Amino acid sequence: MGDPRTRDPQSPADVQRLRRRVRELERALDEREQELATLLASKSFRLTAPLRWMRRVLTGRQLPIPALPARTEAPSVSGIPRRLRAQIGEVGANSSHRLLDLDRPLQQLLSVPVDSGRLARLSPGTECYLGSAPDALRVATLASRELREELSFDARITPLQRQHWHDSLRREAYDFLLIESAWEPEGGWGTAFASAPDSRRDIELLLQHCRAIKLPTVLWAREDAEGLERVAWLAAAVDHVYAIDPDGVTWFRRHTPDARVGLLEPAVQPRLYNPVRCKDLDECRGAMEGTVLVDGWWDLAGPWASRGIPDILGDRLRVLDSRSDYSWGRLQDNPSAAPWSLGVVTPLEKSALLRTGAAELFLPNGTGANWRRTLGMLRAAACGAPILSEVPGSVCPGLPAGTITEFRSGSRRGSQSKAVVEADTLAQERRAHLAMRHVMDQHSMAARLRQIASDLGIPTVRFDVVPRVAHLLVTMRPSLIPSCLERFRKDLYPNLELVIVIHGDSDAVSQARGLLRPGEAVTVLAAGRERSLGDCLNMAAAHMEADVWMKLDDDDHYGPQYTRDLMLYRRMTNAPLFGKPPVFLHLEQDGQLYRDGNWGRCANLLHSAEQTQSVQVAGGTLGGDRSVLEAVPFSSTRRGGSDSEFVQRALQMGYDLVGADGFNFVRYRGADNNAHTWRVADHALRARANALGPADLIDSQAFI
Repeated sequence: MGDPRTRDPQSPADVQRLRRRVRELERALDEREQELATLLASKSFRLTAPLRWMRRVLTGRQLPIPALPARTEAPSVSGIPRRLRAQIGEVGANSSHRLLDLDRPLQQLLSVPVDSGRLARLSPGTECYLGSAPDALRVATLASRELREELSFDARITPLQRQHWHDSLRREAYDFLLIESAWEPEGGWGTAFASAPDSRRDIELLLQHCRAIKLPTVLWAREDAEGLERVAWLAAAVDHVYAIDPDGVTWFRRHTPDARVGLLEPAVQPRLYNPVRCKDLDECRGAMEGTVLVDGWWDLAGPWASRGIPDILGDRLRVLDSRSDYSWGRLQDNPSAAPWSLGVVTPLEKSALLRTGAAELFLPNGTGANWRRTLGMLRAAACGAPILSEVPGSVCPGLPAGTITEFRSGSRRGSQSKAVVEADTLAQERRAHLAMRHVMDQHSMAARLRQIASDLGIPTVRFDVVPRVAHLLVTMRPSLIPSCLERFRKDLYPNLELVIVIHGDSDAVSQARGLLRPGEAVTVLAAGRERSLGDCLNMAAAHMEADVWMKLDDDDHYGPQYTRDLMLYRRMTNAPLFGKPPVFLHLEQDGQLYRDGNWGRCANLLHSAEQTQSVQVAGGTLGGDRSVLEAVPFSSTRRGGSDSEFVQRALQMGYDLVGADGFNFVRYRGADNNAHTWRVADHALRARANALGPADLIDSQAFI
């Protein structure tokens, strides 16, 4: 048996039980902290009701606990796979109304551990960095866990600990200190951060130290203007203060005239909020597509109960709450909405639901802050969801005009929601894609960090590096090279090269090179006809300078935003391979442009190596990291099907592939069925697609 003093006192089973218990306690702590912060920050009668109830109980005025509703399966989760539902045991009236458990799909979409719909917790004082850039900004923070998680994909973030910040805060270790006006930041700084006397005293000592070591300090006041009074002293003490909206800028300039004030609007983290869904979420589309999410049970059960939203939306309504908690007992507050409750979720879990075809309805005068409403709209747009608003003429800072659809509560039951979200229309998809692209380009966390660094005089070259991309083109038809060159020149991506391999006609090389402009990043090569297509692609890859490649066909149509959009998806997902489903089709036989809705359902889909046998993307859109081609080159022996064979081997090697949107690519189908390898009859393609009109509409319908 050995000496018991030297034996491990805990078996592996004991360790597992302890770890589970720790996770349970951490989860309970997170929930309690969220509830407390919400209650302290809210002016709503509904959200302060539990405190008033507790006071009555403590003073002897006992109130009855509301009865629980009958335990039947909620219609709201019908169609959602059972593996994505929470395991519900015995519940009490005050048990959190949690119906979903979306850790599984979130884990498939993220490269970091997920627990209870949130990223894994951080050990105190530990640097958090979830990106890959070697020279990322180094930022010390006094901020909420939410903000730290979002920033950590773009910067090396270290949350300062109230008791131990002296040990780590050195000038050479960080680029700046970022303080958020959070109610309870990480690190034990206390509730009602920056307004309590002891908290203020500790922060003043911290700022004095920063001035002594010449470390820049920044305050990001993520508060509506009426909540800025408590951080006014802090705004005057830091090097730069940012308000979350123009009203906040006006407030600071009026009350702290000596402060350097700027505007730093709400932003999203593309790695967390994007339209890409995994296979598990794809299985939820039948249950969620065409529904309308309302985030805020207390809003719907309180001031909006009389507006009859459940009657208007009918069975399209789905109610959830990502900002606070509500219990099973509270379902009786609004019986007409109760059957359509999806329960308490995290913001990440809501983002997962928004990727499955649901719209989100934003109600005015709710319990949330105005800037939070703006952030919610940006996140919904980033996830590709339609946005509805009760406010006439509603706009959202940061979203293109026409993005938000007006919702009128006086409409007939279900009529307008059906018109807005039922049809998978091309116009709706175009609006959603334009909004998503704009948010990712202009309102990302990386953009906010770039602005702070620029204002502080920190070199921003690390943000301005645009990865070089190589277009790889193999052609047996030199006559198409002029149009391919013109297509390359119209592409809007700023760091692009083109490698052309002329297959089987070496005499055409000099003529093709004669078409090039001085200094143009184009390489023209020749390969004998005996070489396979895969061999030619490997040759092209061997001559590229870029770290990212994209395979193009010589006769397909590619829009000016083609490369930019694919690189956007690469940044959102960090997937090593990508492509586009052939949603749009140009048939030479009738000269028409078609949209195939079946292929459209394959857009924004992650093909995980663990779950996928084949992928739904066009071979002429395959692309990825150079390292993938080095590990899995195209086959040199296959005469046909080189694309599918390459993808299968890449999946077997563990490489994921993301299928992006369907815009900016149109597959071309020649009239001669014997001239291509796509063995499907034209009439079969027409039967499954919608005709959009003559091919002249490609620029206005398929390219955006």
